Amino acid sequence: MKHNATYPTLAALLLTLAFAGCKQEPLPESGDAIRFAVTPAVTSGLQTKADPSVEADLIADGKTSTVWGSLKTGSADWEKVFENQPQTVTCSKEGSSVSWNYGATRYWVRKASYRFCSVFPTTADVQSGSGSDKVIVNYPSLPGYDLMVASSPLIDAATNGNNPVNLKFQHTGAAVRFLFAKDANDTKTYSITGLTLQNISASGSMTYMGASNDGGASISWTPGTPGSASPWTGSPWAVPASTSETPFAVITTPEWLFAVPQDLAATSTTVFPAITVSYTVADQALEVTLPLKTNNIAQWESGKAYTYKIFVNPNAIELNVEWTDWVDGGEDTMNTGKTW
Repeated sequence: MKHNATYPTLAALLLTLAFAGCKQEPLPESGDAIRFAVTPAVTSGLQTKADPSVEADLIADGKTSTVWGSLKTGSADWEKVFENQPQTVTCSKEGSSVSWNYGATRYWVRKASYRFCSVFPTTADVQSGSGSDKVIVNYPSLPGYDLMVASSPLIDAATNGNNPVNLKFQHTGAAVRFLFAKDANDTKTYSITGLTLQNISASGSMTYMGASNDGGASISWTPGTPGSASPWTGSPWAVPASTSETPFAVITTPEWLFAVPQDLAATSTTVFPAITVSYTVADQALEVTLPLKTNNIAQWESGKAYTYKIFVNPNAIELNVEWTDWVDGGEDTMNTGKTW
């Protein structure tokens, strides 16, 4: 019997060529994978009860943020880093070990430059035009949420080595709360029956320019049309007596409002941002409207936390404001408002 060896020889030759072709384009080394390191915006000590960023703790298992990435080589146009963009990056925490994972792993193109931009939470109402250089978000009504953003400076992949993309988040809004107290020797019973903010912008639009831009990172807001808002529930709240341990008490739900940064100046002689407090003294119902602007507080600024302390007594209501940077290292500043 005659055997034909042509086909086995041809198959072996084709396999050899295939393996040779694979060897010319080796798989990327694992050290070339694009990885992320995420740092949350850390709150400073803001006195009395919970800090406003507790619900926005990024370093928790399962927490997610949204990331855009772009790369370019030389004078070429920017290209997307991820096939599905924006990409969801998820925190995986086990003990003290923390990692940030996303879909299909991407690898550094060593001849390219990169930029990244991120927003938290992933439920933010991100608008058209957002990308690796900026993020635009439509912000909802009060009490809002802790909208945070982060970005990287321009990264030269050729010199970056195995360093992860460092996304250091910052707060975009202002945190605001209202605390109440009465004199420790006052035997009257006071109850807050309603709180309404007047002539304030409860919503707005936020634009974040990433750190890779020529002007660096920046946050700007366009406040919405001023109006009234009453985001608190659960009244009435009993006004506690002021003590050295607890000079003012949290009696509102929610405690913190995440507010759109805005001016607090009056738009006319009679229209000014204010809070209307409805309360009872024994069985008598009263109401007072207090300006949110004080001698030293003319606006709610991005990245700052404001505590309005309202002191109730039979003859008047006193209001003062403390504020601090909404991050570690901020120093509390006390400003005393007028007495009504």
